[in-house]
Formats: sequence, structure tokens, C-alpha cells
Amino acid sequence: MNDDSTGLGWEDPSVSRTGYDWDAIAQMLRAEPMRWRKIFEHGPLSTANSVRQGGVKVLRRDLGFEFRSRNNTGPPDRTCTFYIRFNPEKVK
Repeated sequence: MNDDSTGLGWEDPSVSRTGYDWDAIAQMLRAEPMRWRKIFEHGPLSTANSVRQGGVKVLRRDLGFEFRSRNNTGPPDRTCTFYIRFNPEKVK
């Protein structure tokens, strides 16, 4: 509903769905410490960057997770192959 002359209104943003079960991925990585797991190939670089920058609470660096991306491609579609591993020595 618009409530002023700007034409803008109040509403909740839609729920973002990535299609990844991050909790399950974190569990798998903890079960195999120090082994790199490929999360996706030719996937969105924005998803890899979001995870790397702490956007997924269960996969933060301070919890011992490490990230690598390879095969990065440029515009128009920014994609990469994305890997994560659990390093128990990095848990803070």
C-alpha cells in the first residue's frame, strides 16, 4: 500500500531461496575435516562471495570453514566453481 506522494510503500521482502541446504553441507564438511568439497560448478559467483563474506551463519570463517573459487568467468554471467572445507584448527 502506498502511503505518501513518493509512490513507495511498506512491505516485507520476499524470502531468498538458494537451493542449498547449508546446514547439511556444514555437517558433511565437519565429518570430513581438511577435505575440500565442491559445492557447485559454473554456479553464481555472487553466492560464493556471499558465503565467503559471512552471509551464511553456519559456514563462517571463525567456525573453521575455508573457501576457494576457481574457473571464475566474467560478464555477462559471473560464475565459478566453489569449494569449502572444514579446518578444525581455524575454529575460534
